Amino acid sequence: MKQQCVVLASSMTIAILLATACAPGGPPASPTKDPQSSPVTPRTESTTSATPTKTPSVQTPTVANKVNFPAEGKAITFIVPFPAGGSNDLCARLIAPLLEKKLHTSVQIVNKGGAGSQLGNTELVRSKPDGYTIGQAALPTNIMTYLDPERKAAYSRADFQPIANFSASPLVVAVKAESPYTTLKDLIEAAKSRPDQVKVSDSGLLTAPDLATRLMGKTSGARFAGVHFDGGAPALTALLGGHVDAMTSVAPVVQPQVKNGSLRLLATMDREQSKLFPGVKTMADQGYQAYLTGYYGITAPSGIPKEVVDTLSEAVRSIMDVEAFRQGLEEMGQEPAYLGVIEFSVAWEEQEKDLKPFVSASK
Repeated sequence: MKQQCVVLASSMTIAILLATACAPGGPPASPTKDPQSSPVTPRTESTTSATPTKTPSVQTPTVANKVNFPAEGKAITFIVPFPAGGSNDLCARLIAPLLEKKLHTSVQIVNKGGAGSQLGNTELVRSKPDGYTIGQAALPTNIMTYLDPERKAAYSRADFQPIANFSASPLVVAVKAESPYTTLKDLIEAAKSRPDQVKVSDSGLLTAPDLATRLMGKTSGARFAGVHFDGGAPALTALLGGHVDAMTSVAPVVQPQVKNGSLRLLATMDREQSKLFPGVKTMADQGYQAYLTGYYGITAPSGIPKEVVDTLSEAVRSIMDVEAFRQGLEEMGQEPAYLGVIEFSVAWEEQEKDLKPFVSASK
């Protein structure tokens, strides 16, 4: 996955950072509990390839006359469809000031959390398609909101214009440092002996962390009680406060607490051990064939001029060469991974195909 990414697209790898770490707060608001179901596992061959290999059938930006973008003095609004403090917010705040330098205009972050990214994405796709409103693309979360018919999302894949992907993050399983579960096997065996009693927090129903919990249950035969929150920060607060037994998450949300010793990682869901987490074994290394990686990128409402899309995508590409940006991603638990417009579109399309079984299995 070094310098590559394919959004869960070619091998069951069903994800920057650091402006602030997710600080624990008081007891979380009443979460909604959803017992672990047994989803159908998507094809493992179509969720990890590093380079998309087919031409996307999705729309590409139309050719437009030369445009003056960005116009002098006109700010770009960057919608983060999650609350402040989570991994999406952190990575947006890492890349936004660099986008300002590349584009020579202000980039203003607006957090619009709610419904597992659905509220923010609805605002994004309804905005004027001129490049002055962009959004944080979080896969697979974005995809799940419109695949699930019960959500009644006001958008589909066709309403998004992928701009570029810039980072990947393995999904991880974390517990408090003093937890009685010292290994992944301990946690899984507890869930087997007490079905639907071992509570695992995540950032929202059918978000990437929730999918990680479901996949962990599917591959191990255990039944976990998923406890869904509106974002990674409150899910982390629940774990630190002792309200749940474990947490599934993209790495950036828990990275600071892992570093300071308050949390311990039981496993990553990558295909190989990450250099960012030395000594932490993958699930596969521990006998459970579960793979899942989250990806972070930038998207926009469909219909924006091709020249604007290219300008934004090139700005992201050039930021990948900024060493401080790359280091920032790695310190947070992310790996730099760029995909351009076409590659990101292909990856998105392939991942959508692979995620459909999870939707039917969640009912």
